[in-house]
This record gives sequence, structure tokens and C-alpha cells, in this order.
Amino acid sequence: MRQQFFLGLFIFLICGGVAYFCWLVLRSFYGMFAEWQSNRDLDDLEIQYQEIRQRRREKELQRLDNGCQHDYEDLLGAFPSGVCNRCGLSREKPTGQCDHVWRRVAGPIPGSRCEQCGETHGVDVASA
Repeated sequence: MRQQFFLGLFIFLICGGVAYFCWLVLRSFYGMFAEWQSNRDLDDLEIQYQEIRQRRREKELQRLDNGCQHDYEDLLGAFPSGVCNRCGLSREKPTGQCDHVWRRVAGPIPGSRCEQCGETHGVDVASA
């Protein structure tokens, strides 16, 4: 009776070990499949993002293609950084709804004002 118990226990442990090994293998295969699928999705998203960036770059080039020989040097703070001194457009489209077109404001303090929305840079609103 004792031998049958230990033999049954031994067989149960062997079957349990084999079942655990099979579970580990199946779980690793599932992990590899899930990782492969997420990598494929990420590759698709990367391609879409590159296309969006390319379209945005083309839009920026069309926006700046107004016939001006752009000069982005600083005029003692009269314009915000990255704004052309000649046409008043910035290198990159600013955040927000207004695509600012800056014009110098006459006065002792160097400053500028947007033609479209009236926002000022470097000038007190009261003195302008």
C-alpha cells in the first residue's frame, strides 16, 4: 500500500512538472506573439507619424515661401526670437490660432505688434 502511494505521488509530481513546463512554454509563446503584434502596431504608428511630420514640414515651407529673403537676426529684442526682420513671420508656426505677422512699433523702446491679433512684444501696452 505504501509503495502504491509513493508511486502515485511520484507520477502526480512528474505530471505536474510536465504540465507546468507546458504552461511556461505556452505563456512564452503568447508573450512573443503579443510583443510581435505590438511591435507591428508601433511600426504602423511610426510610419503614420513620419507622414504627418512630412506634411507638416511641407506646410511650413509653403508658409515661409512668400518671396522674402528671410533674416532671423535679433534686432535688440524688437521681435520675438526666430522671427524674420523683413516679413515678420516666425520660422515655426506658433501655438495658438494666430499665425503672427510682427511689425515694428515706433518708439524709444524696441518692440513689435502682430498685425492680425494685436499682441505686443517688448512694448508696454499703455505706452503703445
